[in-house]
Amino acid sequence: MKPWIGIIGVLLAVFELLPTNAQERIKPPFYTTESTIWADSVIQTMTIEEKIGQMIMMAAWSNKDSSHINYLRQIITEYHIGGLIFFQGGPMRQALLTNDYQKISKVPLLIGIDGEWGLSMRLDSTIRFPRQMTLAANESAGEMVYKVGKNIGQQCNRMGIHINFAPVVDINTNAANPIISTRSFGDNPQTVSANGIAYMNALHEQKILSCAKHFPGHGNTNQDSHHTLPLISASKEALDSVELYPFRQLIDSGLGSLMVGHLSVTAYDSLANHPSTLSKEIVTELLRNRLNFSGIIFTDALNMKGVSNFFTSGEIEKLAFLAGNDIFLYSESPFQTIKALKQAMADSLITETAINNSVRKILCWKYWAGLHNYTPIDTLHLLSDLNATEIKLLQEDAYHQSITLLKNDGMVPMNEINTKRTISIALADIKNNVFQSRLNDYANIDCFALAKDDEQMLYESLLNFCDNYDRVILSIHNTSTKADKNYGINENQIAFIDSVIKRHQTMVVVFGNSYVLGTVPGLPNARGILIAYEDFAVTQDLAAQAIMGGRTISGKLPVAVNDFFKRGQQIRQDSVIRFAYSLPEKLGIKSSELDSLSIIIAGAIAQKAMPGCQLLVAKDGIVIYNQSFGYTTYEDSLLVNNHTVYDLASLTKILATAPSIMHLYERRQVNLEHQLGKYLAGSRYKPIANVKISDMLYHQAGFKAWVPFYKDKIIEPNKALEFFSDTITSSHTLAIAQNLYGINSLKDSVFQWICEQKIGSDHQYIYSDFGPILLGRLVEQVTNTTLSNYVQSNFYGPLGLSKLGYAPLRQFSKRQIAPTSYDSIFRKQLIHGYTHDPAAALMGGEAGNAGLFSNANDVAIIMQMLMQGGHYGGRQYFLPNTVTYFTSKQIDSKNRRGLLFDKPNPEDPQLSPVAAGCSNSTFGHQGFTGTCAWADPENRLVFVFLSNRVHPNESNTLLSKLNIRTELHQVVYNAIKPIR
Repeated sequence: MKPWIGIIGVLLAVFELLPTNAQERIKPPFYTTESTIWADSVIQTMTIEEKIGQMIMMAAWSNKDSSHINYLRQIITEYHIGGLIFFQGGPMRQALLTNDYQKISKVPLLIGIDGEWGLSMRLDSTIRFPRQMTLAANESAGEMVYKVGKNIGQQCNRMGIHINFAPVVDINTNAANPIISTRSFGDNPQTVSANGIAYMNALHEQKILSCAKHFPGHGNTNQDSHHTLPLISASKEALDSVELYPFRQLIDSGLGSLMVGHLSVTAYDSLANHPSTLSKEIVTELLRNRLNFSGIIFTDALNMKGVSNFFTSGEIEKLAFLAGNDIFLYSESPFQTIKALKQAMADSLITETAINNSVRKILCWKYWAGLHNYTPIDTLHLLSDLNATEIKLLQEDAYHQSITLLKNDGMVPMNEINTKRTISIALADIKNNVFQSRLNDYANIDCFALAKDDEQMLYESLLNFCDNYDRVILSIHNTSTKADKNYGINENQIAFIDSVIKRHQTMVVVFGNSYVLGTVPGLPNARGILIAYEDFAVTQDLAAQAIMGGRTISGKLPVAVNDFFKRGQQIRQDSVIRFAYSLPEKLGIKSSELDSLSIIIAGAIAQKAMPGCQLLVAKDGIVIYNQSFGYTTYEDSLLVNNHTVYDLASLTKILATAPSIMHLYERRQVNLEHQLGKYLAGSRYKPIANVKISDMLYHQAGFKAWVPFYKDKIIEPNKALEFFSDTITSSHTLAIAQNLYGINSLKDSVFQWICEQKIGSDHQYIYSDFGPILLGRLVEQVTNTTLSNYVQSNFYGPLGLSKLGYAPLRQFSKRQIAPTSYDSIFRKQLIHGYTHDPAAALMGGEAGNAGLFSNANDVAIIMQMLMQGGHYGGRQYFLPNTVTYFTSKQIDSKNRRGLLFDKPNPEDPQLSPVAAGCSNSTFGHQGFTGTCAWADPENRLVFVFLSNRVHPNESNTLLSKLNIRTELHQVVYNAIKPIR
């Protein structure tokens, strides 16, 4: 090669490092005429000690004792330090200490925080945002980084913080990096730069100084500068094209400050044990002169072993200033620092002009931050401001949009949830964690967990147990960023994961960083692979929703892991087929507008209208409110939770009987204009046989409202023995209550007693349970199966409704079931786990009028399916016209009801069972035990309220007298009114 060609190459490389056109480069934001004038005026009042003090930023904690606080007070007053960087503690404690420290400081202090992923990186009781690598997984990463950075800036402002030591613009080209890793935006210089600029601009717009770190690049090393001096052995050319690229881009875009890392960068400084922080070649020649950075330069923390192993306090600060740094971060001895720099001035190594130049920059920043007109932090509402629901929604969106699907062989969204048995195994987490709990809101999934230190025998046992299932959801938890620890995955776990994948249809969910994907050799063979990047309640919840089809999936892998898992890899899922669970703000509804729901419920519980309840609100297919209140009884301390199961009472009519008749109607197995006698064998009594199906559905068949058969036919002692046994026998299998079993023919007897009743002929509306009971029997005779089996196989199973069904004690313990009344007349016991309704009880708890139990979530799903025209979860259960027909009011009729479904009463709102805000398309029902479920297609709203108001006595009618259900319903309509 000719010599001149090599020279040109070097010149081109140097040219790349030269400043761009002055008009293109943006200056750091704090340089203004006003700030400079103020800074110079302050400098004129300072002693040399006070000037040096401005360059010192000490470490502070808000979770330490009074000795630490008093020490900092002394440092501030004696040495006039320029700022504090706060570490662990709490927001209120830090705010109060900041106000205290500012009060005693001659020049207001600059307050900093290492808050790369928000205040929660250091402070409790605050909202955690994604790490930078997680943010980079967003398909529109720059936009999301800006939103998150802006909010972090706003929270810093609220806390009286002036600098966030972010963004990290190190490029994580070494997957074994123990300290940068997920703190980086990735392994691509362009991606890191673009996202770093977005973060920087967001902070600057909020008057929070950004600080790019760790110059000249900490990404390409497997050592941690907290513990040693990492070696960066790349050439100048390699450093220029990779490590320096994002720093150069941010500088040209107006970077305010920059942190120099403790690194041994031999391409620029070959001295042994000489960290870049103390290198004039790196800080002044490269950063100041060649990259033309005019902002503030921070050292990395001076207590880190990468520098403190080789130099003493005072000496470090002197060398750091000589290298070109402006602020000594985490300086350990202000006394030694001031002494060393004054001695260096005496030795003519440092000039006061140089010190003035650094201090001027610092004071310009203080002016820009508003410290020339300092006001204390207002601590009123501080915690609520830092935890506003809008911030939680941003957190949710940021994590949701990062979730990445890397392989999908028919696993996402998960279908066949009733025909394929599914087991969920959490590795290194507890059983029934948030992930598994949310999965069970969608389907009946058996859950297990294995700890990291469990014996191999337990792993093998659970592996064999998986043979009882059709597919496995395997979630990996409690990982780490340490490559030398195999990212927290041990040999037992690897062997187990590989074996499960080989033997079963397996969906693997990684709650850890991207590099975990490379730890399990057989992982690419899994049927489905999804990564959520971080491991806590929010990510677990969102990942479960994504797998079950409640959320879209759009994330992309932010780094290259191996030949299978490549940077940018993604499989999009754009359809949503089931409920999502989110905050009201997701739909533009203010959570505060729903606050009165809990107040109304608390008042109702206090007045003993009910011991507890569940309330669920879903709009536009998103559950925006799902909370439980109170206890299952007044006597015990068993709290109601979202999985507590309630007696639904008359909701059975619309959740079991109506769907069954709709199903048969669509299949032309039942004609609603035909008479009951056509379908129901045994209806030999002429009046019953002649009743039209539609009249029964509309409650206008002429039936009596109710006849207490248990009083008229059974209670007499000589007859009770004929019907009941206190043990189950071959002839007594109907479960009436605890230790009370009915004779097998009792179900037929109830039917016969109904048939014997006189029937009116005027077709007036009279609400009666007889019609639904007869319709339930009709379903059983037409389908040749029980009503319970029919709804389970056709609706509840395919919909994944694991809590909705008859006879709950077959599936749940009594602790999960809210009891109803004490029956002092018929069953002589507290009814717990058996239907409260006496007629349904005489039929073994499975009837067309009552007998269903559920939690609010499962009720809401079937109501949502009906409201969506019979479609849910990727399956069409009914034709839309069928749903409309059954849920619409009769034309020209005084009867407000649809076919079994109740409706609003617009002619007389006082008698209407729903809120005044409901549309006329609303349908649903109320239940005697204190329940209701309403769907409003026009407003796309589902409202479910479940309680056991009949406990301990059904004569308690306060729930209705206080109009609690309707009042709660109206609150919801008031809240959604602006967005309808």
